[in-house]
Amino acid sequence: MRKWTIAAIALAVLVVAGFYALRMLSPPPADLDVAREKTSAAGLYAVAIEPEAEPVQQGSLHGWIVTVKTPDGEPVSDAEITVDGGMPQHGHGLPTAPNRPVISVRGATALRACALTWVAGGC
Repeated sequence: MRKWTIAAIALAVLVVAGFYALRMLSPPPADLDVAREKTSAAGLYAVAIEPEAEPVQQGSLHGWIVTVKTPDGEPVSDAEITVDGGMPQHGHGLPTAPNRPVISVRGATALRACALTWVAGGC
């Protein structure tokens, strides 16, 4: 009986591991939007991101500049931005958390989000 229990557990572990391996190796969705500029869902803001240095190095810490404007191009000077990221298709987030995940904008039009690490290639 014990031998069958161990075999069932081993099979379950292999099935779960195989599922996650296939999920991680699957191609990105055809409609994946990797644009660095977006308008908010309600159309109230236009947000752009750009790396402080190109090319973005995989596996090293780097910073990004976040710019928030109104759709007609006027700078937004009073905002709060949460920085987060991940790979939803792979079921995980970033390997590091930004050192300022919530940034309050007071009179500035561009912000710096620091200490981000990419561990996989992308756009």
